[in-house]
Amino acid sequence: MIRGAPRRLAALTILAVCMAGFGLGVWRLLGALQTRYPTGVRPDQSHALVDLPGTVFLAQGGVLYRLHNQSFRAITGFGGRWTQPTPVPGAPTLVAVTQTINFSNLVEMAANGGARRLLTHNAAPAQANNHWAFYPAVAPGGRTVFYAYDLHDPNASYNVTFAIMSQPLAGGAPTQWTTPNPYTGGDVQPVPLPSGGLLYSKFAITNGATYAQLWLQSGPGQAGSPLTPATADCQEPALSPSGRELAMICVNARTQHDTLEVAPFTGHGIGPRTIVPAGPLAASPTWSPSGRQLLYLAPSGKLGPFQLWWLRNPLARHPAAPAQVTTGLDLTATSAVTWR
Repeated sequence: MIRGAPRRLAALTILAVCMAGFGLGVWRLLGALQTRYPTGVRPDQSHALVDLPGTVFLAQGGVLYRLHNQSFRAITGFGGRWTQPTPVPGAPTLVAVTQTINFSNLVEMAANGGARRLLTHNAAPAQANNHWAFYPAVAPGGRTVFYAYDLHDPNASYNVTFAIMSQPLAGGAPTQWTTPNPYTGGDVQPVPLPSGGLLYSKFAITNGATYAQLWLQSGPGQAGSPLTPATADCQEPALSPSGRELAMICVNARTQHDTLEVAPFTGHGIGPRTIVPAGPLAASPTWSPSGRQLLYLAPSGKLGPFQLWWLRNPLARHPAAPAQVTTGLDLTATSAVTWR
């Protein structure tokens, strides 16, 4: 559910081919999450421009890649539709989304792409009963996975909104955490907290305008409270490893440009938000393992395909300009990278 020109184009495309009357927020989400063939070169036929510390996992065109020492290697086959890899704390594994045209599931896999295990089972005999799972995030401790899951309204089939669910990573029944606003697209991008609470993006509609807020919730079924004002239109939260800094994407109401912002996080609220230099279409921020650097996705031109960018010191009083890490690629803007 990322904003900006490329993302608005994706949403408009899916709107054009789908039935009228469906919740606008849902189509914006599903449109943005559709896997498409990339227009750039394959990452494994390229080299990174920056030698980043550690290992980065990212997605392009339905394939997951591992970036290490400036070299890319595909860890999934080229015939699938993979996206949104996320680490499992304390384990050499990832959880990622695999999707078809009608449903998606979560899969745990080894960091090299092997030893895969299906975590959700969203295919149904009747297509109308299929489900979607997106935005996996494994809680600290590595025992519980959170994700966004579409709810079916038996009284209004067009009212499909996403709620945040959790379930044991080892297997077990899911628990619904959030109650989404109807006809908005719902609740997405969960960030489980060390305290046992949950941070996520909640979408709402006021006077016909859809917007997002970062929302904090202490437990399943709790009402929760907003961390950001409706006028800031913030989403895509990324919590630093220390738990003390929060990165997010907000939308300037006047220019309709995305801004990458950081703010101190207390566990109960956030301090003043600071815009860091990242260009007008930044997306999907991710902290380094040290918590001192940021990666994010953005086009290298006004409307070009998304590349990987590096901010060396986003918390400095005067942050350095971002460095472009990739060139010629077409990375999946709705799939935040994983940095280990």
